[in-house]
Amino acid sequence: MAIVSPKERIAINDSKSDSPDALAASIVGPKPEGRAEKDNRRFRIRSSGKTRERPLVKPEDKECLATWTQVGGLRAWTLWDSGSTTSGITPQYAELAKIVVDTLADPHILQLGTVGSRSIIKFGADISMSIGRRSFPSYVDVANFNRYNMIIGTPFLRKNNVLLDFKDNRIIINDMAVPAVKVLMKEGDPRIRRHRIVDKKKKQE
Repeated sequence: MAIVSPKERIAINDSKSDSPDALAASIVGPKPEGRAEKDNRRFRIRSSGKTRERPLVKPEDKECLATWTQVGGLRAWTLWDSGSTTSGITPQYAELAKIVVDTLADPHILQLGTVGSRSIIKFGADISMSIGRRSFPSYVDVANFNRYNMIIGTPFLRKNNVLLDFKDNRIIINDMAVPAVKVLMKEGDPRIRRHRIVDKKKKQE
């Protein structure tokens, strides 16, 4: 994941898109003054000595919840992610929706759920997003993530008393229920394919 100026063209590296599982959890913290040291600790785990296959999980049990939101008159394909501690939009979406971004005086580290996978957040913006019949002001970071235009994380979820209802496939925001689209993280999702085609055309230009 690379954080770049919205004015730059972004080439998304999606070489691992065939993987059926995704780790989206993130932690945001202040950027250290000096060079970040690598974690050289070693851990001992107990092995049974046996080889096994991972348990099979039904496709419907891997489905995420996503909705269409709207910012700046442009619809955003949005993931509701309780595993992310920040909300964000992509540079591509910021450009298309003509969102004015600010350069952060205190760049922060975006740490993915896997150790060693991180990048620096340098830009942010105050936006108003339309969800259902209401508008919600929110701060978002500008980050180059894949598959979605926007990710809504825990600060927004907690502030607006959001419930992710997997039983009835809906997002409940301050008692307002918004139907969600169940998303299976695989190549067959037409929305994912369409966004990749758009990115490829931009790259060729």
